[in-house]
Amino acid sequence: MINQKMYELGTKKSTIRTIFEFGRKRAAEVGEENVYDFSLGNPNVPTPAFVKDAAIDILTNMEPSAIHGYTVAPGNPAAREALAKSVNKRFGTHFAGKNFFLTAGAAAAITICFRALSQPEDEFITFAPFFPEYQAFVESVGSKLVVVPAQPKDWQIRFYCF
Repeated sequence: MINQKMYELGTKKSTIRTIFEFGRKRAAEVGEENVYDFSLGNPNVPTPAFVKDAAIDILTNMEPSAIHGYTVAPGNPAAREALAKSVNKRFGTHFAGKNFFLTAGAAAAITICFRALSQPEDEFITFAPFFPEYQAFVESVGSKLVVVPAQPKDWQIRFYCF
């Protein structure tokens, strides 16, 4: 009834989560201000005032269903058009809103890309260290994750020309 491969992936020890847990433990010992936790991509700077002000304005003045309700599957059409306009202005391209698909987070976006770009048995290459969920995302579409290790002395990738 439960996919054994996904169960194994979900219960395997994750180095990045172990580092996160160590950071939480260390912060309790030496103070939150003395630990810089970059383990899960957590921000280390305060939210800029203009972002905070925009969020407050949206929550205060917009219709609640527009804030908390669902949009069409590829995302709010006005937001997609705004993104297209911004990208076109900055890079001299000719995209339309229909070329953008908005997701609620990186995991959804990465999974959609893997599904769109892969055929069964394809291989995706990632450099270590990497976010451990990449393996689950790649394997969920029937592909294989190939890990290229970084050099331990400097965490750089050694590229070879053949």
